[in-house]
Order: sequence, then structure tokens, then C-alpha cells
Amino acid sequence: MSDFPKAREAGLILEPLDDELLVYDIQSHRSNALNATAAFVWRHCDGKTSIPELARCLAGLPAEERDG
Repeated sequence: MSDFPKAREAGLILEPLDDELLVYDIQSHRSNALNATAAFVWRHCDGKTSIPELARCLAGLPAEERDG
């Protein structure tokens, strides 16, 4: 596992829905609705943000946003 996770981009359609994110895989025809917290994590899996840095960012979110 990389210390700098990168979300898969190929073969996906991403549709933002307010703070949430709909991820549709065009190969498997499956979709996932990510709540605000999961969408936050997905958006920060950019290959540049380390896992400890991501954890610090999550810890800094208000509880209502973090627990989405």
C-alpha cells in the first residue's frame, strides 16, 4: 500500500452531488454513492496527500461533517 494513495480515474464517471459524490464504474456497471466524509477522502487520494496528512485533515473536520 502506498503512503500516498491515488484514487482510480480510468473507467469511472464521477458526479458531484452537493458534498457527496456518485462514482459509476462503466465496466462493471456498478455505482457507489459516497457520503461527504468518503467523498472528502476520495478527493484527497490524489497521489500527493499522505495517509497521515489525510488523517489530520479528517480530524480537523467538524463531527457532523466527519460522520456524514
